[in-house]
Amino acid sequence: MSNKKVTTNLSIALLANSDPSNPAYLSGMPYSMMQILRSKGAHVYSISPEPAVLRILRRYKLRILNMLPKKLRMYLKVIKSRLTPSKKSSKQQDPELEKQQLLNTARKNSERVAQLVRHKKPDVVFGCCISSLLYAFELDIPIVY
Repeated sequence: MSNKKVTTNLSIALLANSDPSNPAYLSGMPYSMMQILRSKGAHVYSISPEPAVLRILRRYKLRILNMLPKKLRMYLKVIKSRLTPSKKSSKQQDPELEKQQLLNTARKNSERVAQLVRHKKPDVVFGCCISSLLYAFELDIPIVY
């Protein structure tokens, strides 16, 4: 068996529903994929239906909130709870309507991700737990799932 170092110059789009640079997301699977592929010389960039600004804000939100005084954090929590609409229980919602909403969301996210991938022109697409992102994904690019 050979101990040759394997390297590649592939351009890889890593699809994820959330930020794959977070080692806690999906037990670290996307994060580990990204690290290993980069260690082999691949150019890896993440693609998500979520705008990059929201991913960055979510990443730093906890740090920023922890810098605020405790009284202010409690006040912000109360405001958020009052502004966030309460969700109906699944028993009260029509199952067919709920299914259509899920499929519509999957279609929109999948089309957005496909557009981002088309713009970047990667050699291959990688991802784990990305079924919903592939729902309406219509590109001629190899996918490693």
